[in-house]
Amino acid sequence: MRVYPEINNSLLGTAAQAVGEDVWAKFPSLQQWINGEKKPTVIQLADFAKSVHIPFGFFFLNELPIIKNTIPLFRTNSKVPHFDYSYELSETIKPFKKGKIGW
Repeated sequence: MRVYPEINNSLLGTAAQAVGEDVWAKFPSLQQWINGEKKPTVIQLADFAKSVHIPFGFFFLNELPIIKNTIPLFRTNSKVPHFDYSYELSETIKPFKKGKIGW
């Protein structure tokens, strides 16, 4: 029996847009999920959440929470640092923040 959870479809589009083109190829029904024409199953939603690196439960919220970046910017002269990093840079930095560098 397939289970189709009630989720906020607009969050799917927001998450996919932040990640880029790869997720659209991996999930061909993504546009139909966003439009509400189809609903993802729990397994499909879990796979999508893993692909976009967003916790599964976030898709049941009204909007995605703002995650503050805690990386100190020692090379900036501005008093207000710029935290809008690209997805690729954020994914590169994550293992270093967790201490899993493997050196």
